[in-house]
Amino acid sequence: SESEDSDLESEDEESDSEPEPPARRPKRGTESKGIEETTTSSPVEAWNGTDEAHPRQNIAVDERLVKSKAQTGLKQYMKNKRRKWGFKFFVLADSSNGYTWDFTVFEGKNHHRTGKGLGYDTVMDLVTPKVLGTGYKLYVDNFYTSRTLFFDLLEKRIGACGTIRSNQLGPLRLKSGQLDKKSPRGCIRWIREGPIVFVQWKDTRDVLMCSTIHKAHG
Repeated sequence: SESEDSDLESEDEESDSEPEPPARRPKRGTESKGIEETTTSSPVEAWNGTDEAHPRQNIAVDERLVKSKAQTGLKQYMKNKRRKWGFKFFVLADSSNGYTWDFTVFEGKNHHRTGKGLGYDTVMDLVTPKVLGTGYKLYVDNFYTSRTLFFDLLEKRIGACGTIRSNQLGPLRLKSGQLDKKSPRGCIRWIREGPIVFVQWKDTRDVLMCSTIHKAHG
């Protein structure tokens, strides 16, 4: 279904719910992450010596640059960062306090195990119900967002919301009712594909959002 000038709300039945940690969080040892051997034990375990703690419901995946003087081909240049050179980390953080729950090290664009893109692989590596539990609401930017990712996260009982690039809309891009250059600023259109709602908002440029957390009201 599709509509215009609509409101979005978080699912009422889930708004006050808490995420469900795994029945028993597995201990994770030391694994290779591209920089010799990087420990991947939960940061919370390292902080308080227990595996009982877990993030609050709202979590986010984003990138972080860690400055380093090490001589290695794994260092990345990021022109938009204050420190331009360093190791690029993808981090899973608690949105309420910014605490880093887990991370992976970027090893290069060719490390796509699934063939679904770096953003997809990164999120699926970090958001693992076996370690994290279920019932979370994940927020990401358009580097990570895709229809495939959001559908696959739902199968893990994890909702998601984020901006999305127009080339990720697939067949929905051809649907009628899209905003065009003549549409006034502030106009909104939405269309739903099963459990996913796509929203197009006209600002100084088009803003595209995708969510399995929110529902639309015409």
